[in-house]
Order: sequence, then structure tokens, then C-alpha cells
Amino acid sequence: GIFSAGYEFIKEKAIYRRERMISLRLVPYVGSKLVVLGAFMALQLAIFLGVLALGQRLPAAGALVWAPLEYYLTLLLSAMAAIGLGLFISALARSKDMVTYLILLAILGQIIFSGAIFQLTPLTEPLSYLTITRWSLEALGISTDINELNRLGQVRVINNLETGRGLTTLINDIPASVDFYINYTRHPAALVARWIFLLAQLLLFGWLALGRLRREDEL
Repeated sequence: GIFSAGYEFIKEKAIYRRERMISLRLVPYVGSKLVVLGAFMALQLAIFLGVLALGQRLPAAGALVWAPLEYYLTLLLSAMAAIGLGLFISALARSKDMVTYLILLAILGQIIFSGAIFQLTPLTEPLSYLTITRWSLEALGISTDINELNRLGQVRVINNLETGRGLTTLINDIPASVDFYINYTRHPAALVARWIFLLAQLLLFGWLALGRLRREDEL
């Protein structure tokens, strides 16, 4: 989503300035970017999940409806929020080279501050709530019921012991759950809340992109 939208404004800067002086309005202009890029992203995600379903058994029951449908909605909202971020980056950048660096920084921040890889400190944890990835990961985990899968996790330990009558193989299955650093508690309201946060990210970045373009007009 970020890459698809990151170069939209910067590559059209000359055309944008000319059309803006004539009759181009900002809200329809930015909205058209969201609609077109969102439509392509919706198609790509449908193909992605279809290919994934060919090789993996997807769960049937989600927190609200059919789990693959929940996956699709979560990924679509995540992609739309990322498109909004990409449009903001494109409006912020001065050149295509700058866009590349800003995109890399944005993606790195989304990975590091998602809260899923390692436990964040009290000082950095608030940054996690500003990322798209945290809400996307939590929504996908809720749809999958990852807490229940984690509870079922086991490690098989095999020991070969010499008993004097030959080797004896002892097999022990030991519970091996993983400590999560973000919240995967399964509840329909929790899933809807994550979707709302993703939608809020889209609106926030879209608003920031509009504000930046208006600022360019003043300059």
C-alpha cells in the first residue's frame, strides 16, 4: 500500500500545479487516488488469499463471520491505511529519491514498533498504537483465535535411554506456549475495534496529505 501510493503526488507535481491553478479540487483529487489504488489493492488481496487457500487450510469460524472474510476485511483496511500513509509521504517529499527514503523509514517503523517482535519499553509503547501493523496483526490473530492455538502448542522431546535390555525411546510432549506482547483476546467487539482503528489511520493520513497539499498551495 505504501509503495503503490508513495510516488503518486510527486510524479504528477507539474500537472497538479497547472490543474490546481485552473479548477482542480483537493478532496476529489485525493479521493480519486484512494478509490483507484484501493480497487487495485482489493483485487490483489482477493488473489492473494485465494492462492493462500490453495496451499493452506484456513479456519472457517472467525470472531464475527467466516474467517477468510475477516482476513480479507482486515487486510483491505490495513492496505487502505497504508495507501493513506503513502499519499502523505508523497505529499511530504520533495523528490522521488526522498520518497524512497521516507518509505523505507516508514516500513522500518511499522516493523519495529508493531509490538509483536519484542516487548516495547513504557517509553516506546505509545508509538505502537500509532502503527498500522499493530492493529492489523491483532485483528488477524483474533480472527485466527491465535491464543487458543498457542495454548495447544507443544514441543516433543525424544530421549534414548539404555536400560540394560537395549535402548528405550521415551517421548514426552511438553506444553510450549509463547508469550505475546500484543493483545489477541478473541471477542467480536475487539475485532471491530481494530477495524475502527485501521479506518481511523486511513482518515488521519488522508487528512494529513490534504493538509500538506494545501500547505504547498500557500508556498
